[in-house]
Amino acid sequence: MASVETSGPTVDDAIDAALEKLDLDEDQVELEILSEGGDGQPARVRATPRSEVASAPPATGAPEANGEVEWDETLATAGREIVEDLLDYMGFPGDVDILAAGKENGTPTLTLAIVDGESMGALIGRRGETLQAFQFITQLLVNRRLGHWTRVLLDIEGYRSRRERYLKDTALRAAEKAMRYRDSIELDPMIPSERRIVHLTLAEHESVKTHSEGEGDNRRVIVEPTPEYVAQHGGPAERAERPPDRGGPGGRGGGGFSRGGRGGPPRGRGGFGGGGGGFRDRR
Repeated sequence: MASVETSGPTVDDAIDAALEKLDLDEDQVELEILSEGGDGQPARVRATPRSEVASAPPATGAPEANGEVEWDETLATAGREIVEDLLDYMGFPGDVDILAAGKENGTPTLTLAIVDGESMGALIGRRGETLQAFQFITQLLVNRRLGHWTRVLLDIEGYRSRRERYLKDTALRAAEKAMRYRDSIELDPMIPSERRIVHLTLAEHESVKTHSEGEGDNRRVIVEPTPEYVAQHGGPAERAERPPDRGGPGGRGGGGFSRGGRGGPPRGRGGFGGGGGGFRDRR
């Protein structure tokens, strides 16, 4: 499998697009940042599957030789100070935990979480939009202070893990509906990182497969039964056999279920929760 070059509004978006295109996870590829973007220009990256990269024996004492990431105190300090300063400026004092700081799979990465703060819901925002903006600003400031691109992963009171669980549950329910109706199920628009969670959740499923359709803000995942499953169980169920959808769970996850068509206008890609995560059948 050859390398791919992708672009996006940010380096993270470009990386997520490359991983989705290759259908691989980040630890399975070598990443090269071609352009960090800015001034109206998109970020560009090149992703090459590790199977295509000539492997060299690890150097003695290499930081990741045993799967461990060497701690980068400079990166950790920069991240903590920047986030604490931002919280103070916005009037949302909170404690900052540095979960990881160093190179992961060759990429400088800072993972941190805001805990035990006040009004954390306001910092998360509707479907994580404020959290995503906060992470983006933090990454810009960290990059400026250190002088090189660093991936920053920011969470607030476990929101991202809850969102990931919701997306996995949505993927499995969509797979169940695709099998029940022997037809394609269309999920709401999502940002690249969320689409990839859906793809990975169903990657090993025996009866359904996934792909993405649409452009830009309207790109979404399609979950459909495999040809073998349809051949074994028959064609699509008739409309009369399909009970009306009851709507999805409330809260930030969003994404109630609806029937037919593409529904309302695209929700945009401003936040971690980009597109609600619900789905509809395509007939």
